[in-house]
Amino acid sequence: MEYLVELKDLLADKLPDAEGSLLEKINIVKQIVEDERLLTNKGIASAVDPDACFGRKSKSKTFYGYKNHIAMTEEEIITAVHVTPGNEDDGKQLQTLVNKTKDQQLTIEEVLADTAYSGKDNLSFLQKGEIVVQLL
Repeated sequence: MEYLVELKDLLADKLPDAEGSLLEKINIVKQIVEDERLLTNKGIASAVDPDACFGRKSKSKTFYGYKNHIAMTEEEIITAVHVTPGNEDDGKQLQTLVNKTKDQQLTIEEVLADTAYSGKDNLSFLQKGEIVVQLL
């Protein structure tokens, strides 16, 4: 963090008339330095990867990056993948995964999922599609 602050100040002094992609990168560094979310692990735009965010694997373990949401058959053949920033809610990805699987001309009769996917909207969506749900 200190390095970014020094870099921001140095660039502002040495390149006051920066333009184009260089100015864009300088502005991203400024945003990072001024964004308190970095210190609280609640998400931040990265100069390297502006879509990555902080997420949780458990109450005590956090990570920075992305989540891969995967749908697969009983034989463990992947039928759909949906990638989200680390802070996205798992349960909200179910409908996207089901729709991507259907786009592959596959029939879905049953969904096995943990309780993160048990929201009212998901259960209603599955019921309308006549898909049986089993929560683990």
